[in-house]
Amino acid sequence: MMRVSLAILAIGSVGAAHAGDDAAALAGIRALLAEMSEAVEAEDIGDYLSHIAPDDVAYLTEQRNWAADLRDHPVHEFELTLSDPGGLVVSEHGWAVGEVRMRWRLGEFEPRKDVRFRARFTPAGHADGVWFYAGEYWTVVRDDRHGAPCRAMAPEGLESVALQIVEVLPSVRERVDAMFGITNDREVQVKVYPTMEHLQASIYLSYEDPLGGWNEPGEAIKLLAGPSLKARNLRRLLAHEYGHVATFVLGERVDDAPWWALEGVAELAADTVAGHTSGARARMVRGWADKGALKAWDQLDDFRGEAGMYAQWVYVQGWHMLRYITERFGDGARNDWIAMLAAGEDLDIATRRALGVGFDELDTSWRGSLETNDDSGAEEPDQGENADTDTGPAQSPGDG
Repeated sequence: MMRVSLAILAIGSVGAAHAGDDAAALAGIRALLAEMSEAVEAEDIGDYLSHIAPDDVAYLTEQRNWAADLRDHPVHEFELTLSDPGGLVVSEHGWAVGEVRMRWRLGEFEPRKDVRFRARFTPAGHADGVWFYAGEYWTVVRDDRHGAPCRAMAPEGLESVALQIVEVLPSVRERVDAMFGITNDREVQVKVYPTMEHLQASIYLSYEDPLGGWNEPGEAIKLLAGPSLKARNLRRLLAHEYGHVATFVLGERVDDAPWWALEGVAELAADTVAGHTSGARARMVRGWADKGALKAWDQLDDFRGEAGMYAQWVYVQGWHMLRYITERFGDGARNDWIAMLAAGEDLDIATRRALGVGFDELDTSWRGSLETNDDSGAEEPDQGENADTDTGPAQSPGDG
């Protein structure tokens, strides 16, 4: 039997609770949300972050990144309110839960966006009636069986997905760690979002590209998932996102590495765990080569730059190059190359040091392999019962 601790942070599980008409809590939380709304509209990042509960380091990191995006993408209007003030409940432990409504408009003539979810609030402690915002209210499932803990968090109604995640993640972690030649004993957190709009809004207010998952250094893995998610698709999603976690372990400057390299190696991780779907993707890359539609690598470098227009190439062309590097130079050389990039090394220097050739020479030989139909093993069929039938990337364009 799976040994996990299931901590359901539901109102009924925390003992006696006050009714929703707790006037002091209601007034304090309304004031908190109003101040947060004003800070967002004023692009006052410091003021906004001062209202975030400081005890959850991963969530605080997510919120720092969320707020930092306001510098580049200020909103025209923003409002955070309690959608049902009468439904606010304060637990006997002092924290409160209520449904929050987030509404915003990026530009004056842009459509207004609207997301609702249950949120948690904690007392600030330094003054009566002052509260912190603690983000979404989760069902939490924790697994400590393997010495490297994992925690899955899901909204009410998706508890089964959280349980499925902690059952699958340990084996995913083991196989991806082995692929990268690392040992990662840090806790891995996974958050489940029931709608695309909610997932996007949790990343940045300006985030609009479709995606199935997200991960950045210091943050929880975020997945778009529902109760009908198939186990094999969950394995592939987790393997791709945990592949990013593994690259974060390799170097602190991983975000400076080319986007195509990071997504390419994460796709290899998904192949390693969930089975290969190489043939169709290899044919896609050869088709691009035949039509002169391959992209220059510098076009696929920057997540916030030109590469955003070519996300499919980032994933599929990047995956093909990583497959080529692996088959030609081996796992160890590939891992050394990724580690150097994650440490901030220049692409050409990392390629010369890890692979023994310059990057231009590597690119030329890779393109030549497409002309000669040499896919370095990329034509192998789907492998095993866990092979994913999707021939595209494990994540939709826009994955972090």
